Amino acid sequence: MGKLLNIDSSVMRIMALLADLVILNTLFILTSLPLITIGASLCALQTSLQKILHQNRGSVIKNYFKSFSLNFRQATIFFIILSLLTFILFYDFRLVSYLPLLLSFLMRTAAFILCVFIALASVYGFSYIGRYKNSLKKNSL
Repeated sequence: MGKLLNIDSSVMRIMALLADLVILNTLFILTSLPLITIGASLCALQTSLQKILHQNRGSVIKNYFKSFSLNFRQATIFFIILSLLTFILFYDFRLVSYLPLLLSFLMRTAAFILCVFIALASVYGFSYIGRYKNSLKKNSL
């Protein structure tokens, strides 16, 4: 029983990891309540998860809010762009049903491919924004 409750035991490490994940998800939900901050919240969630996976622990709350504040502008702009593209594709799917059958099939296939692209861009984009320090505009001097 003494080995089970030791701080260095595998059971306690798993319990600490689960506690960190619960705290991280709670922070994500709370900071996503204002809809405009979903992009920064996703970026902070991805960055904090990467730090947990690479065992650069520290404080989960401090890491989350540091990443949230550092990447707020870029992640919010990226989220707004993805939201606009999703909105356009949603109405594209609705309007395509009024086209002839062959053209409707081709347009739906193209829209589906764009949906996959948007999903991949959202998964990798927020992770990229949080991990690397790039600006939205490249200085080409």
